[in-house]
Amino acid sequence: MGEKFANLHIHTLFSDGAKTPDEIVRHVMGIHDRNLWATGKHFGEIQKQLAFEYQFNRDDLSIFALTDHDTLSGIEPMFRALEKHGYFESGREFIPGIELSLGGDLVHLTGYFPWINKDNYREELQKLLDDNPELDAYCRKRCARSAEDKLDARVKIAFKHNLDGIADFYDYDYVVKYFRDRGVEDNAKLWEECGKEGDIVDHEIPLNIL
Repeated sequence: MGEKFANLHIHTLFSDGAKTPDEIVRHVMGIHDRNLWATGKHFGEIQKQLAFEYQFNRDDLSIFALTDHDTLSGIEPMFRALEKHGYFESGREFIPGIELSLGGDLVHLTGYFPWINKDNYREELQKLLDDNPELDAYCRKRCARSAEDKLDARVKIAFKHNLDGIADFYDYDYVVKYFRDRGVEDNAKLWEECGKEGDIVDHEIPLNIL
């Protein structure tokens, strides 16, 4: 038997990743559009896309784990996507997990839940939340505030240094409100796209903006 490899640190758009669970599974299964040049993307974007695909689309990648920052919201959509695309029929494995940001983001602690599988994930996620109310509360707080704090910090830097003349043309509060409103609108679409209505875990999606 040849060597097998694992990717045990993957994030989705439910934290600070760039892909939905379905997009990640499609890449893992090798289901993607090879005609990237026809998309009209910039060369740099295509390079990033190909690099992203390479880390998953390998015959020897036998297991991967989802470890979104401070949320469990991506686990149920991930299991649905895995079943939809026949991932488990390929003989590969998936481990749900989480990456907790501790000590003011200075320490990251990764945890895995190998006992949660495609047959019991709804029941086990409910039990996980019931048995660990402090984890549920922490995730809700982090999801609601982390992205907003990062947005505020980035906008402050932009205004402080007047990047691209932003302070000459726009009001600070207007810019913050604009990006927050846009993020809320985008997240509502993502929530629906990933079928989150009725899921056990309903941790808010961070504002993936800027």
